[in-house]
Amino acid sequence: MIASGLKPKKRLGQNFLRSLDVVEKIVHSLQLDKGELVLEIGAGEGVLTKELFDNGAEVVAVEKDRDLVRFLESRFAGNPEIKIIEGDFLDLDLQTFVRNSEQLRIAGNIPYNITSPILFKILDSRSIVRDVLVMVQQEVGERLVSGPGSKKYGIPTVLFNQFADVDKLFFVGRNSFFPVPKVDSVVIRIKFLQEPRFALKNEGFFYKLVRKTFGNRRKMLRNTLTAFADKEKLSDLSIDVSRRPEELTTEEFTTLANELCT
Repeated sequence: MIASGLKPKKRLGQNFLRSLDVVEKIVHSLQLDKGELVLEIGAGEGVLTKELFDNGAEVVAVEKDRDLVRFLESRFAGNPEIKIIEGDFLDLDLQTFVRNSEQLRIAGNIPYNITSPILFKILDSRSIVRDVLVMVQQEVGERLVSGPGSKKYGIPTVLFNQFADVDKLFFVGRNSFFPVPKVDSVVIRIKFLQEPRFALKNEGFFYKLVRKTFGNRRKMLRNTLTAFADKEKLSDLSIDVSRRPEELTTEEFTTLANELCT
């Protein structure tokens, strides 16, 4: 496997994937059709970029590190099916990568230090995204698929469950990277639903409610929901407000949002 010879930059959260077996499993899980466009987050040394290309994909590889961009441009020079974009994924307008009204397919090894902002950016752009197959810190993957009552159950769990099917595909040990991080990883697949899992009156209000209540996750709902309604209205809700937010299912959060939204 080709290595760039560049020193990973800690400030960018760089850990280069060096396991060809893991790369092959990621691409196999995508089940690519020839000529499909894949937007890759954090191309690094291009190991996943190459495997995507070798399996018939056209790749738009986003990389923030200018030194790595130069390496990638040299490595893939002469391959028009691979486009290298220098920049921060969080600053990109994803709509510009949509071609022929096709929804985007996104893949990558996400830096641990900006995982949540990246996932929420993709969630906000879900109308133009077909699916996402990314490697994340193991704890993040477990948080996304956890159930009510778990300490890992929270804002990402509820929001992604409302708008997508999330599957934890396989474990990736820390020794698959250079330098070796202090945590293990998992590869997850996010497949967005055409409609929210449960009908919503107001999506913005639902977001606000979930974030507000989990901001006080150990408090009973009645203590937080006063920001949205008076005590009389709270007493008429179908959801027991003596419960804590971590006990509510996504469907119950939807019911709560619909009843409180005016």
